[in-house]
Amino acid sequence: LIASPLVSIIVLVGVSFSLVDILGVLHFWDINLNSVSVIVLSIAVGLTIDSAAHMGLGFMESVGTRRERMASSLKLLGPPLLHGSLSTFLAISCLAFSISYIFQTFFKMFILIVVFGAFHGIVIVPILLDLIGPAGYYASHEEKEGNDRELHVACLKAPKP
Repeated sequence: LIASPLVSIIVLVGVSFSLVDILGVLHFWDINLNSVSVIVLSIAVGLTIDSAAHMGLGFMESVGTRRERMASSLKLLGPPLLHGSLSTFLAISCLAFSISYIFQTFFKMFILIVVFGAFHGIVIVPILLDLIGPAGYYASHEEKEGNDRELHVACLKAPKP
């Protein structure tokens, strides 16, 4: 959960930029807004928020200056987010050879979702966080470790269903 309104707004900006970019490329590819493209656009919101939200949460949970926290979240989350984008591309690559309009549209739009979602989540959101991001959740590594220990103990004491 991102408990910072500013980080939530930065994540929203990253997702919005992704959707605007997707709509712009759709115009140049002569893909009209129809039921197929609108359904995939609604899926795009969920997929593009993934990398931006993870980056925002990683930034808030890191310790240090804004630049150090941004670098830490990129170091920690960059590779998994890139791997997720690559695996999504590989999963839909078989649709590239389809002759059906629906599958062609789905493939083209998913390529845009993967590219723009990764770009805005891994490049634009961290830049915005570095420039205007708020203070993190923790002031020191000791405070973070203490909070992690308390959470672990609370989870162990929780009643089992």
